Amino acid sequence: PLALLGNQPEQITQIQSQTASKGGFTAAFIGDVNNIGIHNAALLVEEVQKQGVDFIVLGGDLVRFGTEDRFIHSLYIFSGFIKDVPLLVVPGNHDLYPDSTIFERLFGRKRFAFVLKDCLVMIVDTGKGVLTQDEYDWIENTLKDNAGVKNRLLFSHRPLINWDNPETKKDLPDESLYEPLRQMLGRNKVDYV
Repeated sequence: PLALLGNQPEQITQIQSQTASKGGFTAAFIGDVNNIGIHNAALLVEEVQKQGVDFIVLGGDLVRFGTEDRFIHSLYIFSGFIKDVPLLVVPGNHDLYPDSTIFERLFGRKRFAFVLKDCLVMIVDTGKGVLTQDEYDWIENTLKDNAGVKNRLLFSHRPLINWDNPETKKDLPDESLYEPLRQMLGRNKVDYV
């Protein structure tokens, strides 16, 4: 079952194979699984699989502290509940601390994109708490490279902008960061963020 969990090309191939004969696809997004406890998260994944989804996106924070022993414990629990639905893993801030290389070694890429049924699916890394310039550029280039794709989905753990305005210390968007991103996503007709 653990072969279905991760961000390696094998999981993408599995998703593409499972949907090849279908007219479309269905996906589920489950965020911050460590907040409900790993056992409950595994039960939720099991229940969602029964709904007939083609893949699940785990929206980050699989663990509270990204050490190898905590990931191994979580993977052990998940292994009893994963049936035949691939699970992609968005990196969360808790997953990447103290060492992001553990996440990469266990799950693969922290950001990636693939086309499924004329839909661009993008997973981005917001584990640092904000959308970095590198991530912004990657999103923009990926959208440009896939301009002919009909639909676009963008998954991240944290919001793509930091809603904490350092000047006012209130939860207000910093328009200087938000507006270029909003324009870029609108210009490229991103359907879901």
